[in-house]
Amino acid sequence: MVGVVAEYQGQTQLGSVSSIEVLSHDAPVTPAQVSLPFAAATDAEAFEGMSVEFAQPLFVTEMYLLGRFGEVTVSGTARLDQPTAVVAPGDEANALQALNNLNKIKVDDSLNSQNPDPLVFGRGGSRCPRRTRCAAGTPSPASRAS
Repeated sequence: MVGVVAEYQGQTQLGSVSSIEVLSHDAPVTPAQVSLPFAAATDAEAFEGMSVEFAQPLFVTEMYLLGRFGEVTVSGTARLDQPTAVVAPGDEANALQALNNLNKIKVDDSLNSQNPDPLVFGRGGSRCPRRTRCAAGTPSPASRAS
C-alpha cells in the first residue's frame, strides 16, 4: 500500500492511497501480546488498530462510549478510580492520573459506525459483557488509551 501517513483525532491513518498490492488473503492474524500497565505513555500507540491479546485479567474501567461507538476502556490491575475521588486535587491527583493513563487501553469493535445494534464484542461475536472483568486471552482490536 502506498499513501500518506497522518494523524486524525489522535489516530494514525493512511490517506491519499495511490496503490494497493494484495500479497495474501485469508491468512490467519496472530494477535500481538500486550500487558498492562505500559512502561511509557507512548507504548500504546504501537498497538493502535491491531488485534491484541492479553494474558492477564482485564477490568472494565469505562463504558461511556460503548453504546455510541462500540468502545470500552479496560485496565490491567483493577478498575481505575477518578484520582480526585481518592486523593486531594493537585500534584498527588496528577501523579495518580499519570499512572492510570499507563494502565488502560481502549478496545474497539472495529465497525467504524455509530450506535451499533446489537453490541457485538469479542468472543466469537457474542454480545458484549455489561461490566466487571473481561476474559483473559480474548483477541480484540485496540485503540490507543485516551
